[in-house]
Amino acid sequence: MSNCQSSEFIVVCILFVILAAVQAVPIPLSQAKSYLEQYGYLTASSKSLDDTSMRDGSSFVRALREFQEFMGLEVTGDLDAETMRFMSMSRCGVRDRLDTDRLKFNVGPKWPTKNLTYHIASYPKFLRREDVDVEIERAFAVWSEVTDLTFTKKSSKKVDIEIRFEVGDHGDDDSFDGRGKILAHAFLPTDGDVHFDDAELWTIGIGPKNSTNLFVVAAHEFGHSLGLRHSNYYTALMGPLYREYDSNFKLHEDEKAGIQSLYGSKTTTTQPKVPLDDSICTNPKMDTVFQSDQGETIFFKGDKFYKVTDGSVVRGYPKLISERWPGLPSNIDAALTLNKFTIFFKGNLLWCYLGREMLFGFPQSISFNFYFIPDHLDAVLYKGGNEIFFFKGSQFWAYPVNHFSEWITFRNKNPNQPLAPTMISPGMINQHWKGVPDNLDAAFMDSYGYTHLFKGDEYYRIDPMKFNVDLDQDAYPKPIGPIWLGCKIPFLME
Repeated sequence: MSNCQSSEFIVVCILFVILAAVQAVPIPLSQAKSYLEQYGYLTASSKSLDDTSMRDGSSFVRALREFQEFMGLEVTGDLDAETMRFMSMSRCGVRDRLDTDRLKFNVGPKWPTKNLTYHIASYPKFLRREDVDVEIERAFAVWSEVTDLTFTKKSSKKVDIEIRFEVGDHGDDDSFDGRGKILAHAFLPTDGDVHFDDAELWTIGIGPKNSTNLFVVAAHEFGHSLGLRHSNYYTALMGPLYREYDSNFKLHEDEKAGIQSLYGSKTTTTQPKVPLDDSICTNPKMDTVFQSDQGETIFFKGDKFYKVTDGSVVRGYPKLISERWPGLPSNIDAALTLNKFTIFFKGNLLWCYLGREMLFGFPQSISFNFYFIPDHLDAVLYKGGNEIFFFKGSQFWAYPVNHFSEWITFRNKNPNQPLAPTMISPGMINQHWKGVPDNLDAAFMDSYGYTHLFKGDEYYRIDPMKFNVDLDQDAYPKPIGPIWLGCKIPFLME
């Protein structure tokens, strides 16, 4: 890392480790002294100390106490097992102490503008471009949510921040070293470019032990690109060590104060989105409808989703699907939640999520997981009982729910192993459900036990005690807009 000590060049040198599993490694006093010198805790005047002087010397003890405080350890001044454990971890090569003043946050230069542009010049090998675009946008949003900064993706290379995924020597005198250790590095303003090591196993959401979460590293790197150095708080996003992904991630108050010291607090206000826009009322046809793992009724349309309750869209919606389910594409065919897992289907692929986290190994082909289920599904339905129903055209497939539950458990532990196929044959919709049309758009069961089937701008309700359209109330089908979405239709007959 020839330039790693440069105050203008920030290198993130981190080993993806589960911190609790790392054992303390005995460190000689001379090595501890070198460590404290390298990262700015011991000054040049302390370099002539021998081991005996260091052990008893006030400068060494003071430096050790500062390191312990910086890392959130018990401040003892002793080279104890926990301190040695932290010194043994792979980490960033940038100094933690950049001057002798005790700062609440470490900041460098800043951009002269708050409206920044970026370009992704190259992508990682094993992630889809659209998924990377979403994660990069989410990582920038970490900083735009607390400031008036804006980030606009451009196709041209004449931008403020260029993002690249590279391996080995890539032209900036700081070569990557393969999987682990150095994950990425970034330049401070007004360069700001960010390079990621493409030898890493980059993942979205929860990944295996040896993977690296793209969002976490990108958000950290963009902090450097905006002018932040490492935080004095070890647990903060801008701390020197890589932190595992947390779906409830929030900025530490320290780094929030740091970025706002450069660019000011958030002053712009965004008007709440009007949930009942003309487009959804003019064309209420949905891609899919399902109940989330939290019991919410969710409507998907294009790249947006609507949360619906009491016959109208909840204020603040629609929102982008990618905000709630990172890595999930738009125009989903069908969706189903079972045992807290939500499975999405599109084309010949399926995605499996636990909460907002995509399970490792997804997306996968439908045929790899459910051999007799067709691609390009119309709808998926579980309405209690022993079967899950898959719909396409005029046919349906009844899949044993216990096999489906076993599949979720198996796939969560064995993402790439084939599963023995379950033999099922299709049936005809019009022979099983009286009054239900072919070519459905969506199907789900509400909390009262009623099954709702959607097609075009209308929906049907199924009698919970029978397999036919509910005939006890007013005639079905009924319009989706005014009943589910709160749309006002002047000519609708009462």
